[in-house]
Amino acid sequence: MTILNKLILLCIVPVALDANSQVASKPKMPQAVIPQATMSQPASVAVNPETVLASNAAVKVTKADFDAEISRIPESERFEFLLSRARIAALLENILINKVLAKEAIEQKIDQNQKVKDEILNQTEKVLAKYRSQQLLQDIKVKDFTAAAREAYLVDSKKSIRPARYKPWHVLISLVGRDNQTAKKRATEARERVLRGDNLEEIANEFSDDTGSKKTGGVLDLSELKEYEIPFADALKKMKPGDVSEIVETRYGYHVIYLTELLPEKRLSFEVMKPELIEESRLAYLKSNFDNHLNRIRLDPDLKVNIDALEVIRPRIPENVKPVYTPPDTIKAPPRKVIKP
Repeated sequence: MTILNKLILLCIVPVALDANSQVASKPKMPQAVIPQATMSQPASVAVNPETVLASNAAVKVTKADFDAEISRIPESERFEFLLSRARIAALLENILINKVLAKEAIEQKIDQNQKVKDEILNQTEKVLAKYRSQQLLQDIKVKDFTAAAREAYLVDSKKSIRPARYKPWHVLISLVGRDNQTAKKRATEARERVLRGDNLEEIANEFSDDTGSKKTGGVLDLSELKEYEIPFADALKKMKPGDVSEIVETRYGYHVIYLTELLPEKRLSFEVMKPELIEESRLAYLKSNFDNHLNRIRLDPDLKVNIDALEVIRPRIPENVKPVYTPPDTIKAPPRKVIKP
């Protein structure tokens, strides 16, 4: 029986008899207790690290083994992960299999192989370096960063500017399965319906190929211009609430846009920005102190580098092969957020 099957049994085992009852009560399905304040952290339960969670004749998986694996999952995702018996079972099974394979490797003296020894040492050093880095950061004495935050607010005024945000309604007429003329004709028809004052949700449901915004009647989230394709953003920039755009072409097809809401650009007060600026100053202070420690390692006067050996390791390009060079101006920028059909 697998670990998952054993965990599933928890759902069907009857509850124990009450001391005063004659008949066992009906089985109850276990229910997850959701913390009211947050769902990002599981409830703290005291379980001894040496508690055995799973075992076979060869190995044991302890709570400490389980915690070591759980620590690799982003903290914000752990609560949801631990709600799933299937995920817990898969993780335990994976730990168990790895432990058995490791035990077999030791029995086969694989751990005595020099290449394996080197890799184990390399991984050990990485783990130790990670925890030493954490210790260094914890040992840095922090201070009150209010003054630094206020200075940052005054010096860098752009940081406190919240760009204008737009909430558009739109329809997308995709070019998939249509030629340009057909798609543009359909977009024109949708635009005429908007100008006529027809119900926007009905227009979106009838015309739009954007399956995402169709669920909200064609309305998109309140966002900054940088979140949209450039032609779409350029059209929005010229609009006021209640305006209907001309037909806008993007790589996904033709759009008709109606601006439902516009929050103008504004400068946020220091009190509003204060928590963010203090956190930025704190992180910059920690990074600076941490980098100072790393630089002492980098600039150690006793550091020696075997240049000759490194040159031997470095591969050589054959003389008859020309290296491929991509000029910097031909490298494409990362794509902007798009409205996908």
